Amino acid sequence: MTIIRKTLEEMRRARSKTCWRKIDNRLKNNIEVYDEDNPDLTDLLASGLARPVKVKFGRPKKAVCKQKVNIRFDADVLSELKKTGKNWTTRVNNITKDWLISNGRLKVA
Repeated sequence: MTIIRKTLEEMRRARSKTCWRKIDNRLKNNIEVYDEDNPDLTDLLASGLARPVKVKFGRPKKAVCKQKVNIRFDADVLSELKKTGKNWTTRVNNITKDWLISNGRLKVA
């Protein structure tokens, strides 16, 4: 038996040798799956008690998402908007929404 020593950095860079997509496809098609490195996990996968976990990255999706648009402002208008500080685009959105509501063009939810 050989003992292999790895640094923490080497372990972080190491990639898993398990191809979960292939295993999942084989399970769906009733093809026998065997992982000689981890026979207990193979039995659990085959029985359906264990499933590969899909990891989601990033921030959770909101129910109502904003859309990205390009809009052109006069230089002096843009300058004054940016002077209001951070999140000036959110303030422009709120001002526009208030105007649409007050003019009856947008219904309040």
